[in-house]
Amino acid sequence: MKPQGSILPGKSRVYRQWDSQMDKILSRVLLDQIVQGNKGDGDWKTQAYQAVVDQLRTDLAINVTRDNVKNRLRAWKKRYAVIADIQKRSGLSFWDEDKKMIVVTADNMSDWQSYCNDHPDARSYANTYIENWDDLVLLCAKDRAVGDGAEHYSEANASMADEDDMEDVGSASTFGNSSAHGSKSQGKKSNGEVSSESRKRAKKDSQVGDALYMVANSLSSYLQSKKKEEEPRYTGKEIYDVICEIPGLTHLEVAKAVMKYRSGDPEQFKLLLEIPKEDRRIFVECFL
Repeated sequence: MKPQGSILPGKSRVYRQWDSQMDKILSRVLLDQIVQGNKGDGDWKTQAYQAVVDQLRTDLAINVTRDNVKNRLRAWKKRYAVIADIQKRSGLSFWDEDKKMIVVTADNMSDWQSYCNDHPDARSYANTYIENWDDLVLLCAKDRAVGDGAEHYSEANASMADEDDMEDVGSASTFGNSSAHGSKSQGKKSNGEVSSESRKRAKKDSQVGDALYMVANSLSSYLQSKKKEEEPRYTGKEIYDVICEIPGLTHLEVAKAVMKYRSGDPEQFKLLLEIPKEDRRIFVECFL
């Protein structure tokens, strides 16, 4: 079976299309691999990558390599890093946990533009629904805390299409160059014929266009997200944060507990929250 792929306009390399179905399999398999002990402190074992390769071939008849899987995880880590940095910045309220997206409107456009001037990699995530955000928290948060995911996400700098949905089949260790940076140079003049007033007018028109685009995209993404199934009563991040606060649990026990509480009866987790913190470890161990 030949690998499926496509050639992006203006590019000579073949890129693999990653869709939500493939991402769901990737998440499910990796969470299972944690339970099986195939993830150390900071990296996945070869068996984990191979399990994803085998499952994609079995479920979807799609051929990928272990390096393809590694690169997809790299894109996920970048996505998590960008959003996590926004979440932890005091005074910023772009992230909407219910909608699972960075919401940019005309009201906060100025603050967003200012933030993107210092963090250009965040620009492509505006008003984009992050369908697998809870999975990203479970799979990437701990790695970033211990340093494995702490690489500068500029190392994986790419446009949204190249980085998150298109996997380079020809070169499994790199991503396409970002088109976002290239767009900054568009419209520049090599001569001095353009007056200062004209440049200011062009800049203002561009900002207005950006604002209208952001608002329209925000509405479209929000309507799309409303069509999704209702989110669980407790999100993966909420469960993960509570379990991590329980002292004495191993990494494997944390992973098992999060998976069970996330997929089980919400009342079980509600009961855990009502138990005194000093007694929660015993309750979790019995639950496992």
